[in-house]
Amino acid sequence: MSGFFIMSYYTYILQSLKDGRFYFGQTQSLFDRLKKHNKGLSKYTSKFIPWNLIWYRKFGTRKDAYAFEQYLKKLKSRNKIIQLLKENPCVPGSENIQISDLIDFRESS
Repeated sequence: MSGFFIMSYYTYILQSLKDGRFYFGQTQSLFDRLKKHNKGLSKYTSKFIPWNLIWYRKFGTRKDAYAFEQYLKKLKSRNKIIQLLKENPCVPGSENIQISDLIDFRESS
């Protein structure tokens, strides 16, 4: 029997500790991608380091992960994103997230 493995893809949400903004992405290697974001290797996210992984979902195909990333980007509303996080927890403790935990630093500037 020949060995094979199933590729997994992830759609993820990061939150900047610098200003509270969210970032949506998709990748095959979740933790390697997070490291790249926090090392400043992504042009957009380098300006808002450090980042925390606050949510992710696993998919069987890159097409599905990309489609869900695009869905998240179209939400636009911070409250809709927070509602998704609360209703679909995957990072320990995310089911207990309160809106006040996800501070919108732009409002306090």
